[in-house]
Amino acid sequence: FWVWAFCCSPSGSQRKDAGAPRWGRRFLLLGLLLAASACGGGNSTPAPIPPPPAPSTPIGNSTVTITGTSGSLVHSVTTTLTVQ
Repeated sequence: FWVWAFCCSPSGSQRKDAGAPRWGRRFLLLGLLLAASACGGGNSTPAPIPPPPAPSTPIGNSTVTITGTSGSLVHSVTTTLTVQ
């Protein structure tokens, strides 16, 4: 109702140029409605908290054995892995 009352109600004047202020009010209202519609739409819930980082590999040396097989043939290599 208030939109009609603001835009379309007669201004009380019967002069030929009396429509000009009403057009101005219409454009003002249209601009306000467009501006108000641009302000909404946000999400009201906060962003989720990211998970904690995975535990890292401890610093130091580890012995690693790599074994490869093919049929009855077996090869193994031992090496040292260094984490800095």
